Amino acid sequence: MEAVDEAVSGHSGLNPLWPHQAKAIEMVKEAIGSGWRKFCLASPTGSGKSRIILELAQAEVSAGRRVAVYVNRITLVGQLLQTLRSSGLRVGTMASSFDRVEEDLDAPVQLCMQQTVGSRISSGRGGVHHSD
Repeated sequence: MEAVDEAVSGHSGLNPLWPHQAKAIEMVKEAIGSGWRKFCLASPTGSGKSRIILELAQAEVSAGRRVAVYVNRITLVGQLLQTLRSSGLRVGTMASSFDRVEEDLDAPVQLCMQQTVGSRISSGRGGVHHSD
């Protein structure tokens, strides 16, 4: 498999995108351009979903939009939080297992546990983010 040139991803210092990552990013960007706003990214373990999410989040934030990323495992919150913040993105979390200090509902990127958001909605506790 041949990696895609670094210039395609726009991020020097990161490994080049693999073709399947570049294709996923292209498809999501095309869908956004057509008006779609909700996506479910499914890909095998080790296929680089975090990198795809990083590229898409940076593109949306650069365009002035807010992003919500939902995960179903607490370990993914920590992993993605590190990946996204190390790129310079301001990221808030909405995960009951994380310190409330990490919760920043004004951050342009929100990293959310499905279970936490579902619980807050069903209990009427509020504190739910807004994304574009």
